[in-house]
Amino acid sequence: ATLGWQDAESHEVTFEKRLSAADRSRDVRYTERTLQATLQAEKTSALGKDWSHKLVYGTDFSQARLDNLVTGVTPPAYESYPLQRFPTTDERTLALFAQSELANEQWSVIPALRYDHVSLDAKKSALYPLDPASLSASALTPKLGVIYRAADAWQLFGNLAAGFKAPSPLQLNNYFENVTGYYKTIPNPNLKPEKSRTLEIGTRFNTASVNWEAAAFTGRYRDFIEELVVVGGTATPGDPLTYQAVNRGAVRLSGFELKGRVSLGPATTLRAAYGVTRGTDTVQNAPVNSVNPPKLVVGLDHKVGAWTLGATVTHVAAKSAEDIQNTLTGTQTQFAPPAYTTLDLRAVWQIQPKLKLSTTLRNLTDRK
Repeated sequence: ATLGWQDAESHEVTFEKRLSAADRSRDVRYTERTLQATLQAEKTSALGKDWSHKLVYGTDFSQARLDNLVTGVTPPAYESYPLQRFPTTDERTLALFAQSELANEQWSVIPALRYDHVSLDAKKSALYPLDPASLSASALTPKLGVIYRAADAWQLFGNLAAGFKAPSPLQLNNYFENVTGYYKTIPNPNLKPEKSRTLEIGTRFNTASVNWEAAAFTGRYRDFIEELVVVGGTATPGDPLTYQAVNRGAVRLSGFELKGRVSLGPATTLRAAYGVTRGTDTVQNAPVNSVNPPKLVVGLDHKVGAWTLGATVTHVAAKSAEDIQNTLTGTQTQFAPPAYTTLDLRAVWQIQPKLKLSTTLRNLTDRK
């Protein structure tokens, strides 16, 4: 059993010195107070001389209050302080789960079932200019996993699973408008929870000096939630560019991931990972803009006495035109992020068995 309480606050104050107008200040606060409780039980028993059975079951509960407030002096002409970007919201989640694992020397068969209920209760406020939307949704999601141990170090695995994801409070109710910049972000009170069915198959190999895993996956999503989609406007006075989180009726995500670690010697380790995902809106026969392009990460660690020195190179491919749906109007086109490569260096000094000092230099290639 675990019980947790978290009280988090983000506070940003901005001062602006202006020569031709009154000075300006803005004070932005975001708070999140969360109570979490988990109860989990496990039981393992023998089934004959070759098979064992492990049962895991329990419940998860969380309750959070999300709040925000913007105050200041000399607000922009299109705003008046105080205000809220989204209404005060109470978010409650409840989950019940059970997982059974049948295993022998070569096989593991793992069926599981989970029930989720989510409620978002948004409060009316004079500081929030719109009617807040609330939401209540639940889902039952099964999963089946299989592992085949072909040899001592080699496994094949597969997972068939259903998924459920509710909209976040900000996707449901976040609102911002800049009338002089001709753009705005509007809430979507009609957002539905996202549901999915995914299939993953893969293999892994583990020894003292070599570890690697390869997996391919495909998923079908109903009411896929995508953020910051342009739903209207031309970025002109009287017709601002309008962004919104939306449901896509049917989306297919497919791809593969490779990752591994190799010991090059008693003191040197090489790590690498590569992933590719493709996304298609199967209703519109169009790409999904929020899917990230391929990514490669290569890292090297070397131990010298009490020191561990490391370097990590990350390369992200360009977002190609065939993976972008242009949702803008007129002559405007979606921005296509170019490829970039970053280099991070780190050092860890183990001063004593219970004391170490770490330092990292990030993005030495100075890319954005």
